[in-house]
Amino acid sequence: MLTNGEYTTYLAGKAGLSDGWRALKQGDLAAAIHCEQVAEKNNPGFYQNSWLLAEVLLRQGKYPEAAAACRNALDGRPALGGERRQIKQLLTEAETHK
Repeated sequence: MLTNGEYTTYLAGKAGLSDGWRALKQGDLAAAIHCEQVAEKNNPGFYQNSWLLAEVLLRQGKYPEAAAACRNALDGRPALGGERRQIKQLLTEAETHK
C-alpha cells in the first residue's frame, strides 16, 4: 500500500472528505460538491462520500437525488450505528420533500 501509491490516494480521499464537510458547514455547497468528487475519485464507493453528497443535495433542494445518495451511503454499510441513524434520518427528510 505504501509503495504502490494507494496510501497517498487514501489520504487524498480523506482530505477531500474533511474539506467537503468543512465547506458544507461554511455553506459553500459548490466547494463541498467539488471535495466530494475528489474524495470519490480517490476512494470510490466509500459511504461517507455519498453521505456528504446527500447533505449537499438536500440543501440544494434536490430531494430525489439526495435520497438516492442516502441509499448509496447505507449500501456502503456504515460501521457506526450513530452514522446509520443520521443517514436514515436524512433519507426520511429527503423522501418527505418529494
